[in-house]
Amino acid sequence: IALPAGDEVLVEVIGDTGGRTTTFTLLRSGNSYLVRTHDRVQGGRPCLGVKTGGATDRLAAGSCQESGSTLFELSATGTRDNQDRPRYYLRSAAYGTVQWSSDKSELFVDRTPAEQIDTTFVLVDQGPA
Repeated sequence: IALPAGDEVLVEVIGDTGGRTTTFTLLRSGNSYLVRTHDRVQGGRPCLGVKTGGATDRLAAGSCQESGSTLFELSATGTRDNQDRPRYYLRSAAYGTVQWSSDKSELFVDRTPAEQIDTTFVLVDQGPA
């Protein structure tokens, strides 16, 4: 995904998370992105962030203020889905790579080495946000 700093793009995210798709707005900040919900939630559009303090760091809706817990990087896996679209890892430089727990039905974040990660995401550009 190539966007100039400060630009926003709407993407449909298709993950290895039970076949669900979700629409987000990516807002570029340097080499990272804020990932903001496209649909309004409780009157606003929160951003994804890493929530710490439990047994596992996990993703949760929160502030859109740029910080280590809200900025994510996209890293190409070098693989493609069955429609020949590139797959990406979603990583927090501060906390690790986003992964899916089928046991808990939730996204979590940890520092598992890339070669051991099964969770990837396909981003389908939906144009300007």
